[in-house]
Amino acid sequence: LFTFHDQWPLRSILEGLGFLIIIMNIISRPAIYIVLENRWFKKMGDASYGIYMYHTMVIALVMSFLNHFVLSYAVYNGWLYTASILFTYIIARFSFLYFEKPFLKLKNINWSWNKKIATNR
Repeated sequence: LFTFHDQWPLRSILEGLGFLIIIMNIISRPAIYIVLENRWFKKMGDASYGIYMYHTMVIALVMSFLNHFVLSYAVYNGWLYTASILFTYIIARFSFLYFEKPFLKLKNINWSWNKKIATNR
């Protein structure tokens, strides 16, 4: 579908049907969870918010660094994609371990002032 021109009238319908088939297969087949539940996917899930937050910034930084060099289009893109994915994951993982995880631990603390507020109502 990506090879068709953007103005092709049935493209969005076919894409929607394709994603519907994928989603329905994931929902209806419990065996797929065994494949998707592994250590690598769990670590990526932990870092997913950081990936979302930092990816654009990392791409901009890598591009500004690569612009100092005279590189062919293919080499530039190869370095851009490789470095962006690698550094985004490293920063997102670091952010999860040292920033997000401490806040997630605070969520499970039994705060006594919450009980007082709830009983006064």
